[in-house]
Amino acid sequence: MPTRNQVFISYSHQDKAALERFQQHLRSVMPDQMAEIWDDTRIKAGDTWRTEIENALTVARVAVLLISTDFLASSFIVKNELQPLLQAAAKGEGAILLQIIVGPVSKIALQNLKLYDIQAINSASTPLYSLKKYEQDLVWIKLAERIVELMNVPVSPPPPEQPQTTLTPPQPTKLRPSATPPDTEQVRLLRELADPRTTHARCRDIGNRLNKIGDPRPGVGVSEDGTPDIRWLPVAPGGNVEIKGTTFGVLPFYIAQYALTNAQFDTFVKAADGYYNQEWWRDMPADYQPQPLTAPNNGATNNPRDRISWYQSVAFGRWLQSRWRGYELPAIGSTSFQIG
Repeated sequence: MPTRNQVFISYSHQDKAALERFQQHLRSVMPDQMAEIWDDTRIKAGDTWRTEIENALTVARVAVLLISTDFLASSFIVKNELQPLLQAAAKGEGAILLQIIVGPVSKIALQNLKLYDIQAINSASTPLYSLKKYEQDLVWIKLAERIVELMNVPVSPPPPEQPQTTLTPPQPTKLRPSATPPDTEQVRLLRELADPRTTHARCRDIGNRLNKIGDPRPGVGVSEDGTPDIRWLPVAPGGNVEIKGTTFGVLPFYIAQYALTNAQFDTFVKAADGYYNQEWWRDMPADYQPQPLTAPNNGATNNPRDRISWYQSVAFGRWLQSRWRGYELPAIGSTSFQIG
């Protein structure tokens, strides 16, 4: 069986501008994996298009559908891309489907093609083309980040096919070490957590279970040097935002993928240069230097840290900045980032 390590993009050529914008966002979050992103622009002159599409579907781990009326009305897309994807998904095989509604579409059309019950990145009532540019970019970012999550979750391989013979029983063979990670409970839970069909209640239960057996997700724990392991995600510029009559320009920035966890905040509290270092509380009222701690509502190590004040958040940010000082994050476009 081929390894599923690609992202397959299905779209109408009438929506090529949407494809190009989406590719820009993918490039910002997974620049080293762009070779693993497939759409029909990679079919070269002389290639057999049907074979190229079938091969791409075979190795796709995630399939992105750019849904519009032109997409749904294309018999070519429906027959050669959409139907194979839906048939494989119905059997619990094939790529994970992610829909993004780029243009107005009929509910009836979605139901006819069995797409209505698949959760989309955005609502059909607010298609992408109806949004302002910065709002569109927020939706693209949400989709790109979801793809990164799905591509980073290990997938256990299917069991090897057994040889069929009626002459002699199969002879035992010496097993070779495999580089594939074992299908542990953690791997199975992470795979379920990455599935867009998993309910919020089930996600909560998975998080609680991972807290007991160990949560291996990057961005929720602590590095070996005692610094919170923050997973930074780039946010591309989104134009201008108007708030109460005032217009603000949105510049590129980075944001943590996950909320600060109890384990990460505890490193700040317990560090020798951490919570009780007066440097982090400078310029604050005397009663808040430092402010008394309040226990979180849920003390699970991988749960978001709640019940902290604005002053405590500022102090934590100052401490974390000192730990990350000099670290360079990848540039977004022409904008470079170095933590000062």
